[in-house]
Amino acid sequence: MKILLVNPFDKLPGESFRDQRYTILYRLLKAGHQVRWISSDYHHWSHSRRNSNLLPPDDRQNIILIPVPHYRRNLGLKRPASHLLFSLRALNWLKNSGFEPELIVCVAPVEAMYLFAGYGRKNGIPVVLDVLDLWPDLFAKAFPKAFRGMGRVLLAPYYWMSRRSFSMAGLVTSVSRSYAEWAMARGGRNDRQNFTYYYLGGVEPKGDYNYGKSREVLTCLFAGQLGFNYDLETVIGAARRLRDRRVEFLIAGEGYKMAQLKKMAIGLDNVKFLGWLGFESLQDLARNCHLGLNAYTREATQSVPTKLFDYMSMGLLVVNSLEGEAAEMLESRGIGENYAAGDPDSLAEVISRLYCDMPRVVERGALARVALEREFLAEKICLNMIEWLTGICTAGVA
Repeated sequence: MKILLVNPFDKLPGESFRDQRYTILYRLLKAGHQVRWISSDYHHWSHSRRNSNLLPPDDRQNIILIPVPHYRRNLGLKRPASHLLFSLRALNWLKNSGFEPELIVCVAPVEAMYLFAGYGRKNGIPVVLDVLDLWPDLFAKAFPKAFRGMGRVLLAPYYWMSRRSFSMAGLVTSVSRSYAEWAMARGGRNDRQNFTYYYLGGVEPKGDYNYGKSREVLTCLFAGQLGFNYDLETVIGAARRLRDRRVEFLIAGEGYKMAQLKKMAIGLDNVKFLGWLGFESLQDLARNCHLGLNAYTREATQSVPTKLFDYMSMGLLVVNSLEGEAAEMLESRGIGENYAAGDPDSLAEVISRLYCDMPRVVERGALARVALEREFLAEKICLNMIEWLTGICTAGVA
């Protein structure tokens, strides 16, 4: 089968960082199918230019790097211009490449979703839209509350494209149940049989679990971007309330909030900023940590993010601020505790309670790792997703 993947964001073969959803899907699909992956010559996470010479030789003919304008800020005028050009050039490549896909799988940006859903509908090609983030809703949430209405007006063309994309797509999948329901509502559809979801999952745990973690100092780890969706202000507020306890907070990551957060943490010896760490270094660090902080703002659009599975893979008990699906997942398996987003007292109370029973915290961290191995390994999830994808053409859905 000829399959086209359209995703400019995920890690490509040969790049550093851990494998992501489409890194794994591509690797598994190419073993039995003709696969082309349209990506971008700009690496979104590191804000650097991609070099096709770094791709493994066997993948260079399969992976198409679309040249786009580069941007340094995730929230700025250059980014939508870059995404628009990527989407137009990606579709132009398909029209002129001679590659005739029997199935197209497309993720954001919303411009690409709109163009490829329309192309598939016109040409009788099944198109699957895979919802990894809520576009453009996540950008509207980035506006200060007083300007949200203005933000929705400015983003009106993107909302229109989002509605049209989901109304035209043959099928939709996503990274959570709530995202699938959102997409169904956005497209004005009730054909639930054509909407599904596959969690992002996590990588197979590395090495033996460390049952010898400290029972005297409780170590909390946050790993991720220091951006607008993440609520490190509440974490630092909780650290201030717990400065007389033997609790430490490790913050691994970079982002535009760094200077502001460091200023907030002045005088707190229990907060350490580690900068950006590679995934293997992060796993080594987590070996002696107890809690993984899934710290999001009240306004965050995430439902069941990769970070949650990363913490599980590292054997960390998850302390989580997201409501709904993520909270239910953790509670039902006994592998996490939930607190009120934006409330330092709530977070401090949860951590203080866990501090008083560190042997049990260590045991529950091991349970989190077992839950990942049993239910949420990314490779197994991708195999199930591929079985669904390759069954689409047989079913004749377009």
